[in-house]
Amino acid sequence: YSLIKNQKFEKIEKLFCEFILIIEDENYIFILTDNFGLIKKFYTNHNKHFHFGSFWEVLKSYQKDNDIEIDYTAIYQQFNYGRTFGNKTIVKNIFTSNANQLISYNKQNKEINLKHYYHYSHSFKNSDLDKQEVIDAFEESLENQRKYIINNSESTDLIVSLSGGLDSRLIIPYLKNTERKINCF
Repeated sequence: YSLIKNQKFEKIEKLFCEFILIIEDENYIFILTDNFGLIKKFYTNHNKHFHFGSFWEVLKSYQKDNDIEIDYTAIYQQFNYGRTFGNKTIVKNIFTSNANQLISYNKQNKEINLKHYYHYSHSFKNSDLDKQEVIDAFEESLENQRKYIINNSESTDLIVSLSGGLDSRLIIPYLKNTERKINCF
C-alpha cells in the first residue's frame, strides 16, 4: 500500500506476472495494472460518481439511457484495428485500464489521475546506430529473452501459445535450439 501511495514503483516494476491491484483508503481508490495489461478493468466517473468493474456493460447500467453517448472514433478503431486506442471504449464516459497503469481516484475532489509507472529503459535513436547495430541489438535482446525463459522455467517442457503474430513466430526459432520439448497451441 505504501509503495503505491508514495508512488515508489521500483519493486512493482520487477513483477513478471499478471495482476490487478485495487486498494482503497479514506481518500483514494488506487487501481494498479501489470506490465502486460491482460486483465482489464473498466471505470467511469460519470457525473462525478466513480465506478469500476470487470465488464463495461455493467458500468453502462449506472448511466441513464439518454446519458449514454457512443464514441464513433472508438468504433472505427475497433473495426479497423481490432482494438481501441488509449483508454477508450465504444461508450464515451466508460474507460478501460491499460498496461502498467496507476488509476488514482481522489474521493474529495472526485477526480481521476492516470499515470504509467513503468517506462522501458531501452531506446534507439535512428541517428545513433547504423542498420547492423540495430539488428545485432535486436538479436541480442531475443537471445537474452530465450535464456530468461529457459532459466526461469521449472518444467522440462516449454509451452508456447501461437497467435500467428510476429512475436510468436519469432520466438519459436530461438527456443528450438534448446534441449527442451516445445509444445505449441
